[in-house]
Amino acid sequence: MRRADAGVLGGEPFFRILHERHPDVDLVILPPTDSPDPDQSLASADEVRQTATAARSAFDRVLAAAGHPDPASRHESWRFDDSRVIRTFVSRATIWSLADHEAAISLLRDIGDALLAQGWDARAVVSSRAPELLASDGRHLLNAKVVVTSVTLRIESASIAASPETIDAVREGSR
Repeated sequence: MRRADAGVLGGEPFFRILHERHPDVDLVILPPTDSPDPDQSLASADEVRQTATAARSAFDRVLAAAGHPDPASRHESWRFDDSRVIRTFVSRATIWSLADHEAAISLLRDIGDALLAQGWDARAVVSSRAPELLASDGRHLLNAKVVVTSVTLRIESASIAASPETIDAVREGSR
């Protein structure tokens, strides 16, 4: 590991003092801080429930249009990135046991056609190794990808600001 130049650390008082007291330290890992809630108001339990319901409904319509309304594998969760309160509802499904790779590609095309017919903006992902498409209806983002003889689908809701307690309460209420 290369040592940081003194000039890089010198401008920041914390790092200047740290460097003076501990000249042998090259890397500082600070613990996460509990940041204050954002200025925006937090969503109510009803708004959180509506967000999840809207994403589930959009996903159900896509799966039904693809001819696989009840995939064998389906998983739902709330994702959060770098924030205590910003959440995204994510639902995943896999359509397994297609005849072969060509059948999976054909199903991916059918899904793309169904999305376009439903008013989604659906496009092939050119930089992907496997056949893949990305689509949005303005509220949700859907990704579908061929994996050998199956198609994996993933839908994300728009992000919502909600407390962890509200998410947990809605999650418990839906079980």
